[in-house]
Amino acid sequence: MKQLHFAVYIFLIFSLFLPAMSLPQDFKNANELYFQGELEKAISAYTELIEKEPENISIWVNLALVYRDLGLYSEAISSLKHISYIPPSEKTAISQEEILNLLAWLYYYSGKIKEAEDTFYQVLHSTIPPFHHSTNSPIHYFKCIFWLRKSEH
Repeated sequence: MKQLHFAVYIFLIFSLFLPAMSLPQDFKNANELYFQGELEKAISAYTELIEKEPENISIWVNLALVYRDLGLYSEAISSLKHISYIPPSEKTAISQEEILNLLAWLYYYSGKIKEAEDTFYQVLHSTIPPFHHSTNSPIHYFKCIFWLRKSEH
């Protein structure tokens, strides 16, 4: 299940970014390291890119995804929380809804059920017009919240 969510997010990230920009070679190299399974090297490469472009949302999200794949949920959560400090005008490649969705799942994977539930509620209230992606319907998020509450018992 985790691999499926990860594959969906990688696809999402690349489908959003590739048409909108030609990727710099360093970013392509970091992505290639990830796809080759060189996750520690990918972390180093993304970290170097962040030093050059600290307001690049796609780098922070990809770094969070690598951390997530390694089971380093706290680091992944920290990467996504950093995005909230970037001015809204810079958040063009990935929506707030998608970032919050990923954050909610990271909370869930790390055993922080209450934070996951609260973040899913934020997703529900964050989009206008609501849910432009068919997989992100309100029913999906209500089911996630119900499932999270049920798993607490």
